[in-house]
Amino acid sequence: MTMAELLTPTDYSTLPIDSPGGTDADLTDSARPVEVPDWFDDLVFRSAKLLQYRDDWDSYGGATIDRFIFFSAFHLLVKLAAANRNLGAPNVVPTSAGGVSFEWSTDAGITEIDVNDPREGSVYFLDRQAGTDEEVAFRHFEIPLRYLSRLYPSDGP
Repeated sequence: MTMAELLTPTDYSTLPIDSPGGTDADLTDSARPVEVPDWFDDLVFRSAKLLQYRDDWDSYGGATIDRFIFFSAFHLLVKLAAANRNLGAPNVVPTSAGGVSFEWSTDAGITEIDVNDPREGSVYFLDRQAGTDEEVAFRHFEIPLRYLSRLYPSDGP
C-alpha cells in the first residue's frame, strides 16, 4: 500500500474540533473545522509509515498500528494545536498496543500522550523544576492540553 492510499481520503486541513467544556467527549467528537499548524502535514506524512507496521513489528509482539486509532490520535493533535497555537511538533512513536504516542520535551518538562483507543488516552507529565511526575487517563482533549500548556504557554484563544 502506498502512502497516498494510506492517507486517503482524509483532508487534514479541515479536520473538525469539538467545543471545549465537555468532560466525557469522545476523541472523535466534532463541531467546527480548524486550520492545522504549518508542521502538521509533514508530521502526518512521515508518521503514516507507522500504518505499514505489522504484528510483531518490534520483535516483542507489538500490534499492528490500528488505522482508526492513528487518525483519532492525529485528530486529537489538531484539537490540541488549535487550542494552543504555540504548541510545537511532537515526536511520534508507535505503541506496542497498536496505537500512537506523542512526545514533547522542553526545559520545563516532558509530556507524553498515548492513544491506544479512539475514545480515550493517557497523558504523562514530568515537571523538571519541581521534580514531580503524574499520569492520568482522559476522554477529552482539555486534560492533556493543561499539561502541554505548562511546556508551551498559550497566548490566549
